[in-house]
Amino acid sequence: MPEPNEAGAARTELVVLVGLQASGKSTFYARTFAGTHALVSKDLFRGARHRQRRQMRLVDEALAQGVPVVVDNTNPSPVEWDPLVAAARSHGVPVVAYWFPPDLIGSLLRNAVREGRAKVPEVGLCATLKRLRRPRTADGFDAVHEVRLDGHGGFLVRPAEEPSPEVTGPRPRAVVVFDLDGTLADVRHRLHLVRARPRDWDAFFAAAPADPPLAEGVRLALACARQCRLAYVTGRPESCRRATEEWLARQGLPAGPLLMRRDGDRRPARTVKPELLRSLAQEQCVTAVVDDDEQVCAAYEAAGFRVLHAPWMEPQPLLEYVQEREGRT
Repeated sequence: MPEPNEAGAARTELVVLVGLQASGKSTFYARTFAGTHALVSKDLFRGARHRQRRQMRLVDEALAQGVPVVVDNTNPSPVEWDPLVAAARSHGVPVVAYWFPPDLIGSLLRNAVREGRAKVPEVGLCATLKRLRRPRTADGFDAVHEVRLDGHGGFLVRPAEEPSPEVTGPRPRAVVVFDLDGTLADVRHRLHLVRARPRDWDAFFAAAPADPPLAEGVRLALACARQCRLAYVTGRPESCRRATEEWLARQGLPAGPLLMRRDGDRRPARTVKPELLRSLAQEQCVTAVVDDDEQVCAAYEAAGFRVLHAPWMEPQPLLEYVQEREGRT
């Protein structure tokens, strides 16, 4: 815990972070407040009994010593805010809310690469979303700030404005785009067919219907499909379309636009796939793309797309080589 306040130190205040799990709150605390504010979070004492009572005791102790505090939980509603606002008032210090507007797809994507106890079940995210309410000064906060990811690993913070009236008329439905090989489909069982030269590409693609699904990728795709549309961008050649569509259906994945490499196109995947994605984005509202190829991910990001690098299949140097050097798959 930081030392009690002295001249020149951060003012004593109570900061309440409000937002979904995996929305960036903990990273925001680490970058913005870690050097000056004590952290209180129920995640730090998951196994404790009476976690709410313990949280309030820690908040009271810090404020009594003149130490500014950040409460980093989802804090979705006045049920959670009211005791914190009351605690700040009892110590005569300001209480400030930082609001992370809900981005369920973004939270699902970030949550997918978490490990162990840090990973939140999808049902938990959806339950929080149902309870999540935007904080306002009318709720007792002295100030409310809005925090958004800037797309480059940082944050944009501004005073929160009252929400504007809903815009009428249809809104485009968001689309999340998934790669196939190494993201949804496990290709390792057929890589032996292209290790030696001449590479047997006919046999390699003929074996694709037997690809085992990558559980993490399919699980994430199904979770996204409950919130938005899916599309697929792959370096597989057009001649594999029917087999690929049948494989997706067998995994229970919804049909959606499937963009594939033209037969005979041998350009690197990092060139072909962003080109395919840009063509899709001209007609669809692409909100994110998931791919395992680091070079492709970098190209997507350079083109302005939100990207999740899929880490759930261990890197396959041969696969990356044929994707980027030989323009295959």
